[in-house]
Amino acid sequence: RVAIARALASNPKVLLCDEATSALDPATTRSILELLKDINRRLGLTILLITHEMDVVKRICDCVAVISNGELIEQ
Repeated sequence: RVAIARALASNPKVLLCDEATSALDPATTRSILELLKDINRRLGLTILLITHEMDVVKRICDCVAVISNGELIEQ
């Protein structure tokens, strides 16, 4: 949460979240995802989420791109 607040302090157009939920327990993961959804709704901010967790993708993403070995393989 602190890292997200720090990133928002500069009023960005895009918020980059690299493995934002890795190594978190399920309750904290849900909390972070709800926070990101709320930020997206309230601020209209684009969030670029990098994750290996497909459950996270299903919960939060509107648009998905899959990259493998540096190449876009699915969109």
